[in-house]
Amino acid sequence: MLDCSGSMNVNGKMDEAKLAAKFIAQSFLSLDAEYDVSNISITIYAFNEKLIKVYEKKGNPSIREITDKINSIVPAGKTVLYDALYKVINDFAIDNPASLKLMYVVSDGLNNGGEKTLDDITQLYRSKNISIYSFAYGDDADLNVLSDMAVETGGVYYEKEQGIKLKVVDAVAALLGSFPGNEQLKSLSMHPHEESSEFVVPLKARLVKVYGSYDGESSERPVNFLSKSGLILNSTFWEEKIGNTNFFVAEIDSAELSSLGISGMSIKNELNRDVNLRVIASNEYHDYSLNVSFNKTGPFSWPSKRTVMASVQGIDGLLADVDAVGKLEKNIP
Repeated sequence: MLDCSGSMNVNGKMDEAKLAAKFIAQSFLSLDAEYDVSNISITIYAFNEKLIKVYEKKGNPSIREITDKINSIVPAGKTVLYDALYKVINDFAIDNPASLKLMYVVSDGLNNGGEKTLDDITQLYRSKNISIYSFAYGDDADLNVLSDMAVETGGVYYEKEQGIKLKVVDAVAALLGSFPGNEQLKSLSMHPHEESSEFVVPLKARLVKVYGSYDGESSERPVNFLSKSGLILNSTFWEEKIGNTNFFVAEIDSAELSSLGISGMSIKNELNRDVNLRVIASNEYHDYSLNVSFNKTGPFSWPSKRTVMASVQGIDGLLADVDAVGKLEKNIP
């Protein structure tokens, strides 16, 4: 959910917030339009004194369409944050308690209208087991509001500390870290034409992505993935520029990794400038879920070679940072 109120139309806040929203959406998807994301649903809202559904796709959302829709947002009006959060909750899959439900709020948190309160929002989202991840933009952002809504719902809060470059990378890392099994492989600042040390890609990795930034003139290919032998691997690339800073995503998929028969690779900075980046493996998502209580679990159908994953339910909702992983002990015909 993206704040498009008038208070975001100063000091470049809107451009920065749009970029964060694009990176967040892209974290679930692939730069390859043919890649199967049929199990992913994304809805993007913008809000001021009104709530605007910018994009909605249940299954196979499109990065290109998402980018175009976010670019079309124009800031104006009041900030009615709490009312907007209260209304959008009906878009979540409430009928499936086992599904992972996350709300990402990109805003300055300067609520100045509406009927709902912060307590109304935190109580509602907590009761529905939905975590809010909030990202504060602007030197005048209400940090208390944005941090409280995250902490009270089991989410994570980020504020801009050392500029937009670290801000966007942190947002992406938080998003991918929400999925069990995903892993950050590298975080570094690379000097001109420097090659990173080798890192190992998890066997179940579906995608390996580099989220990075660099200053100055744009480049068609700022970094490359290299095999152990120095071979440049096939990858896809996306970039956007704000001011003097270029932000990019480079991606390699599991098919390319499997064809090599190896799990190790490195990153090469192809520029004559420093590049800041973070490398994240998006591992295999679980495609199936069941809502069962442990003490009542009996025989049930489950696809072969699939991991059994479960959330842990407490009296007041899902327990934060706790999940259970198991295996099938016996196949029942």
